[in-house]
Amino acid sequence: MADGMGNLIGWEESGLVEGKRWITAKDDKVSDVCNANADMGVIGLHEPFAHGALTIPGHPNCRCAVVPVAKRMGKLSKGYNPKQPRDENGRWTGGEVVSVSGGELGEFAETKELRKAAMQYARDNFVGKSYVNESSGHEIIAAKSGVKHTIANSGDELLKTVPYIPELIQKSKLVKTEPDKNGDVNISNVEIYRATVGSNGKRKGVIMVVKHYKDGSRRYYDHGFERK
Repeated sequence: MADGMGNLIGWEESGLVEGKRWITAKDDKVSDVCNANADMGVIGLHEPFAHGALTIPGHPNCRCAVVPVAKRMGKLSKGYNPKQPRDENGRWTGGEVVSVSGGELGEFAETKELRKAAMQYARDNFVGKSYVNESSGHEIIAAKSGVKHTIANSGDELLKTVPYIPELIQKSKLVKTEPDKNGDVNISNVEIYRATVGSNGKRKGVIMVVKHYKDGSRRYYDHGFERK
């Protein structure tokens, strides 16, 4: 799946791709799952196939491929911009840069005090509220448990992004879905989103984790800086 997800990210960042299609080996060994995926035809890059994931494999030993569908030239002038901003690693940001000032929490000599300030800010401003992600249309709750999880594992630089969790929820782009690593029976899947934060002229990629529960709710779980 790693190669498949890498392809999806590359297609999105190119600005030249508007969708994807599932391709089978077209023989009697193709599974019902893969045939169902192929029957969907062209779908959006962030839209899951019938088996619930964004890309291959459909199952162990899957022989299928997912191929890009290029934008029509009529749309290309609007969808592709060679001057589109990039982060410090050279990746296209899609124009969705979350600007972080870092001053909302104040200045503290110790990280533990900054953690307290971040948690209090979250409680006062957005914990428990829902926000709609612009790329997927999903409504995501800024869950208190998720905010606490982020703060507990953050250094000073990441803590200063906590006030921007609502904006991250809205601006991040869905890049993949995967099963819950802990096998929680209450969770349908885990959604991984990506955004870019900008501060003092520098940009960094951010990965946000959202848990999709079987009751239909989606809850913010964590975010952190993307590893180089």
